[in-house]
Amino acid sequence: MDNLNEETKVIKSGPGALRVIGFILAFIIAPVGLILSIIGVIKKEGSKGLSIAGIIIGALNVAVALIITLCLVGTMAPQLVKYTSKTNVSADTQFADTIKTELFATAMEVGMTRTDTVPTTNTYTNIEDIPEGAFRDSLEGYLGCKLEDLKDNVKSGNGQSEIMYTLSPDDLSVSVMITNTDKTGGKKYIEENFIVVGNK
Repeated sequence: MDNLNEETKVIKSGPGALRVIGFILAFIIAPVGLILSIIGVIKKEGSKGLSIAGIIIGALNVAVALIITLCLVGTMAPQLVKYTSKTNVSADTQFADTIKTELFATAMEVGMTRTDTVPTTNTYTNIEDIPEGAFRDSLEGYLGCKLEDLKDNVKSGNGQSEIMYTLSPDDLSVSVMITNTDKTGGKKYIEENFIVVGNK
């Protein structure tokens, strides 16, 4: 009978399957190993040595993985922002080119029938200031939106951009400028941050 009690004590004081699994997984799948090791410590039976070792190893592996992840995110985030800015500037350059093309097409169309309605200007003027009339109506029809809503389509300006244009009366040369973009990575009102498309 005493021998049976001794064997039972040995079995109860052993590491247990949960503790062994928790310890092993602390090396392979640290979060799972950590959780199983914590459960192993909470259980009242047997030796807790493997569970404590599993907690320490699992916690260290989780911490190392977290540090590596944060370092990678810290390294990649600026590159992602830079790439996004370049993509937005490229889209806005295309957008400015579309506006330029439609301005020219509208000037040719309206100018052939009513030459006095073409709003020509040699200096950059806000596109929203084009007066009501045949030219504005035709241009809005080509662009598919109201002129005051055009700047809402600018992706790189954080809502601070303006769309300017020139339309020369002599040779019908057209130029479009979008101000305050992310062209140089800044939001300052400087010429380097303007997107200019046209032959001016």
